[in-house]
Amino acid sequence: MKKTSWILILFVCVVLLTVGIAYGKNMDLFNDINPVDPEGNGDEQAVFSPPDCQLKAWLNDKTQAGDEPEEVDYSAILLARAKKAEAEKAAAEKAEMERVAIAQNTQNQKTTVTQPIAKKPASSSPEPPKTPVEEPSEPDDPIPPQDEPETPSLKAPSGTAHTTAEAKVLTLVNGARAAEGLKPLTVNKNLIWLARLRAVDLVENNDSKLDHDTPTYGRAGGMLQDAGIAYKGYGENLALCSSPDSAFNLWMGSDGHRRNILSPNFTQTGVGIAYNSSSRLIICQIFINI
Repeated sequence: MKKTSWILILFVCVVLLTVGIAYGKNMDLFNDINPVDPEGNGDEQAVFSPPDCQLKAWLNDKTQAGDEPEEVDYSAILLARAKKAEAEKAAAEKAEMERVAIAQNTQNQKTTVTQPIAKKPASSSPEPPKTPVEEPSEPDDPIPPQDEPETPSLKAPSGTAHTTAEAKVLTLVNGARAAEGLKPLTVNKNLIWLARLRAVDLVENNDSKLDHDTPTYGRAGGMLQDAGIAYKGYGENLALCSSPDSAFNLWMGSDGHRRNILSPNFTQTGVGIAYNSSSRLIICQIFINI
């Protein structure tokens, strides 16, 4: 009876050991085929997808308008992968263009034929010199003066107001301020106009790339001064996004943008939106303290 019990106990141990080994192999197999989290540590950065939005924040909340601000750029991390892919694509296109140019040059050298120059027979008597005949030249057509494109006035037209999308941004911003016990920002139509000009400038003259130093208008501080708007401090939030909601959510998750939105010093604002060729929004919001 005792011998039978020992055999039964040994059999049960072997079965349990076999089941445990099989379970461990199945767990290893699951981790190996998990493309999001191959190490099982919760890091999902293995999935490469283009960023939905790009951000930039600028804060110059000084007591003197001429103080030099410090720029905080929060788009570098979001755009790192996209810029790397763009650089690799540009390098490949350049190499292909060089290869095509070399091939065309080689083909032209093969097909070029040098024509012999026929020699004139020697004349027994010298030819009399020819008298040059002057022909009247045609008068050149006058070139009409080229009209340079006019830079839009920095003064807001009468009736300037937020569009539906721009008003949505302001509603979200003032809602966040109210949740923190802050006063809402009031609308300044001149800031709306300047923000729109800056957004359009980035779309048309900067290939939709975010930059607080726009090609036409430069920094927002200088633009405010040129427009005759007095301020003690100013801030600017930029975003390239698919909607006002996505831009606001990312702004609130970024220290620099959130500081502009929730600054108790800022009292007035204006939002400007421009659409690029991909129907994405470049959003510019200017804050000032007067």
